[in-house]
Amino acid sequence: MEHVLRYVTIVLTIVLIGLIRLGYKNKRVSQENLIKQPLLYFWGGLIIAAGGALITFIGPLLPTSSDREMMISVVSVFTVMILFGLAFVWYYVVWEVKLDKSTFSYRNFFGKVKEYDYVKCTSVTKSARIDIYHGKKCILRITALSPNWYALSKKLEPNMEIYQKNE
Repeated sequence: MEHVLRYVTIVLTIVLIGLIRLGYKNKRVSQENLIKQPLLYFWGGLIIAAGGALITFIGPLLPTSSDREMMISVVSVFTVMILFGLAFVWYYVVWEVKLDKSTFSYRNFFGKVKEYDYVKCTSVTKSARIDIYHGKKCILRITALSPNWYALSKKLEPNMEIYQKNE
């Protein structure tokens, strides 16, 4: 058991360092033309996943872990916690909006990229977020915690008169 714990610790350290490097990766697009999720998604997800992994791996070593059904339920709950934490990290890494001169592209949680024209979109600015509509469908919501969150709304504003004339 001692060797297994040592190898698990090494693997977790490698994964943790890789995720930290991934969070600080420089983007090829300049920062004023890129909207990302808040850094809170990355660090929060990393802390949740690391805490769940630590409890899952240390739980069987505790002297009170004699009840098998209880251990299975604890491991199951903390495994779900690890998956939620990794989902937050993945969401931070993959999700982004790139702003170009006449269009913006949106990459969702699954990595699928969609491109929209500024002229065909409208925005509704609320106190804590911006909702972007394509026609009557809300395609994107950007929170005020995101860096550069207001940039997309600024790009849409000059085209509002053109959009209203086209309808």
